[in-house]
Amino acid sequence: MNQEEDQMSYYFQKEYVIVLEFKQYADVLQADVDQVKSYVRDLREYHSESRNKKVVPVLLLTGTEEKQQQRYPGIILCSKKMG
Repeated sequence: MNQEEDQMSYYFQKEYVIVLEFKQYADVLQADVDQVKSYVRDLREYHSESRNKKVVPVLLLTGTEEKQQQRYPGIILCSKKMG
């Protein structure tokens, strides 16, 4: 992957589409949450291969190793150190 702050990857599986949104800082911004939700909406609405699959948004903060509080329903929030 390149070094851009905002990197996104789609991993297509049989039943799921997992949207990985990478941010290179430690704090979650509402704009980040809105962005990943928009990606999910767009995949569900405009990508025919995703229409009947479960689309899972994951927001990954690479600028911290602290466990993040899950305060955004429907979004999986992860830090660099997830274990």
